[in-house]
Amino acid sequence: MSGNCGRCHQCGADLRIVQDGEEWCSVCQTYRRYRSHGWSAAASDPNSETCPDWSRIIVGRRERDGVVVELGDRDLLPSGRHSHDFEWGYGGSGPAETAWVVLETVVGREVAEVCYQHFKWGIVAHLPRTCWQISVNQIREWVCRFLRDAETPIGVEAMAA
Repeated sequence: MSGNCGRCHQCGADLRIVQDGEEWCSVCQTYRRYRSHGWSAAASDPNSETCPDWSRIIVGRRERDGVVVELGDRDLLPSGRHSHDFEWGYGGSGPAETAWVVLETVVGREVAEVCYQHFKWGIVAHLPRTCWQISVNQIREWVCRFLRDAETPIGVEAMAA
């Protein structure tokens, strides 16, 4: 993806343009200079040639009003299955809710039902507390490995498109 996405490449939060066009991330509490946002190579952050394809990345971050989990421009909403809020960085009902909603969104209900608790303990419980991102492809790869290793009767073809 090219052009200025207007988002922090670390946490996915919207950047605010401040003095001299520098971009401020209020979540990471740092200034960002991405080449894909118009900064010269000498002044930009390393590895900032292109903006991520946010439509294929799930982002979680803490904001003043609470936590946000989103896929692209769409906020994911808690289902209430385990909790009314998302959480991560430990193993509890909030992280179980995060694991359930993320997997149901990416691979569908049938597959999520089989592996979301394992996803919670294997991935969600270890996510950084402030912000994180994981691609849809990384999630699908994790699920494929889990289903293969667990020798479940559910095949990869059961995963949602």
